[in-house]
Amino acid sequence: LTIRNIYYLGLSYFKKGDYIKAINAVAEAIELKKKLYGENHSEVANLIISLGEIYKKKGEWNKSLESFLKAQEILNIPKNYDQLVLARLWNSIGVVYGSLDKKDLYLRHLEDAYKIFQKVYGTQPHPDMAKILNDLGYCHFKMSNYNSSIEYYEKSLEQRKKLYWGDHICERVGLIITSRFYSTNK
Repeated sequence: LTIRNIYYLGLSYFKKGDYIKAINAVAEAIELKKKLYGENHSEVANLIISLGEIYKKKGEWNKSLESFLKAQEILNIPKNYDQLVLARLWNSIGVVYGSLDKKDLYLRHLEDAYKIFQKVYGTQPHPDMAKILNDLGYCHFKMSNYNSSIEYYEKSLEQRKKLYWGDHICERVGLIITSRFYSTNK
């Protein structure tokens, strides 16, 4: 088996909800990547992020955080630096801190991720922006900052409308409904 096969086997277990097998497969892929690239390679960090996501889904916040912080350490090495990967990672770290009720760290990581996404995407709608705005809305909600929560949720909704409910999608849905109507009413 190749590393990729082992990794996708782990993802398949993850999607099925078999987190123990998913963890074992992804951990095996990590060890093989370390042998191939060394401990401090971005490919290793990406697999460690996946492991952290599995732990997060499983509700094992401390193991998730440990994985994310290890990946962050690797990604902060200049040759591995990718601002979008780091921003997505900071978003995940923030969510874990939120689950651990460490609200200041929760907010700080989300805000840091948001700054990078703003710099990269500007005013263009993007799924990363919609997600971080939603997460910031929830963070402020948990902190009882309801005005800020509403503001971020509204911005997230606007992003999602532009991304998923735009005219082109409405036209497609309309064509699909129309074609189904005519095909069933011949």
